[in-house]
Amino acid sequence: MIEAASCNRVKWWKNDRKGQKRIVIAIEDFSYVVVLAERRSYVLLWTAYCVEHLRRRQQLEKEYETWKTTGAASTDDADAPSTHGG
Repeated sequence: MIEAASCNRVKWWKNDRKGQKRIVIAIEDFSYVVVLAERRSYVLLWTAYCVEHLRRRQQLEKEYETWKTTGAASTDDADAPSTHGG
């Protein structure tokens, strides 16, 4: 899923949670989410989980759409999360 972050079936965005930078990766229906923690020179798997409740899926979708439309970051493939620490 992390490697497929540049695919149309996978959505990803960045956010701040409690002052920590996170990358969120979700499949297109937001039923499964992977959260990565950004560090200085690498990315750490923070958590991954199934999203069982429709309301939470809607919240995640809204968070993604908000991030996408605010121009918070470019969605170029170069910005896609990397598992290679670079």
